[in-house]
Amino acid sequence: MGVFDFISKQFLDIIEWEDNTQDTLVYKFPMQDNEIQNGGKLVVRPGQAAVFVNEGQIADVFREGTHPLTTQNLPVLGDLKGWAYGFKSPFKADVYFVNTKQILDQKWGTPHPILVSDPKFEQVQLRAFGSFGFAVTDPQIFVSTVSSTNQVYKIDTLRDQLKDFIITHFAPILAQQKVTVAELAANYNIINEAVKAAVKESFANLGIEMTILTISNISLPEDIQAMLNERTRINMMGGMDNYSRVRQLDVMETAAANEGGGGMMQAGMGMGAGLAMGQVFAQTMGASQGGFGGAPLGQPGQQQAPAAPQAPAPAAPGAAAIVCACGMGLAADAKFCSNCGAKVVVPEPVAQAKFCSQCGTKLDGSAAFCSNCGTKL
Repeated sequence: MGVFDFISKQFLDIIEWEDNTQDTLVYKFPMQDNEIQNGGKLVVRPGQAAVFVNEGQIADVFREGTHPLTTQNLPVLGDLKGWAYGFKSPFKADVYFVNTKQILDQKWGTPHPILVSDPKFEQVQLRAFGSFGFAVTDPQIFVSTVSSTNQVYKIDTLRDQLKDFIITHFAPILAQQKVTVAELAANYNIINEAVKAAVKESFANLGIEMTILTISNISLPEDIQAMLNERTRINMMGGMDNYSRVRQLDVMETAAANEGGGGMMQAGMGMGAGLAMGQVFAQTMGASQGGFGGAPLGQPGQQQAPAAPQAPAPAAPGAAAIVCACGMGLAADAKFCSNCGAKVVVPEPVAQAKFCSQCGTKLDGSAAFCSNCGTKL
């Protein structure tokens, strides 16, 4: 080595990493032409670990604190370098700082609906969203199996893999709960702990641990959600009797507001149709058997006598695509009802709602980007 080369070399007295990125898991301390001298200091801050690597082989691992770099503190590295007769100074080794703090608020969600068994509806498609947190608990395994020789290893590089672990176990765990979709919200904590236990081994193989898991929402198909909402409405009205009366009033108000003649005739027929619809709905929801939650609908101590639904009015020639408020089936191109004379109003189609695959935000069906996190849909 020439005099110039010797002068150009730098001998490191202190090795440390001040992380201000908030998204870095591993940082390789820049060595290049630098060498560590005997008696140098290694500073490992809270929430960090330092891993010494010699020619691709893991050596010593240091936790939080200030460590003098001596033969006694580097036993494994000393063996690898053959320091049988004392510390050789200066020396070179790769030093990787590992972030061991909890990494929180990592979003997860099912990119597509998952099919689960339900004791009442047999099979239902659900979507779920939430967040999780993790921490590197074994820096040696993490460096050797995950980050490897990367100069910098970011959280984004690992996040998708951890999300896949969660989603893979989520559907089977939902099925194990053996509850209806209406009761899932009451079992979120049980599901959280079950998923954490299921992914524990997969996370441990990477040297990390899931510290927290939360379910923000499990969304139901729109038709099932509508049935649950209607059942809640019935209960709030005091049972099936009150619900039928409200339905009759709704039909009368609608008939009075319709254009054309036959309003009172429409109201009379609508009252019967409304009552029949209420009774059919009660039977569908299992009113006499306790509905979803097992509590009978209607007044306490009373059971509603099931009534046979009225037969629908015959459809006009051709495929019946519209049903008037009076119950008459009409052709798709009908402008007025042939039974009561009311003007036919065709509702505008409503775009189906979307959910963001990253954060789970419910969006309008026409949305192209998430309004919460900006993800392209």
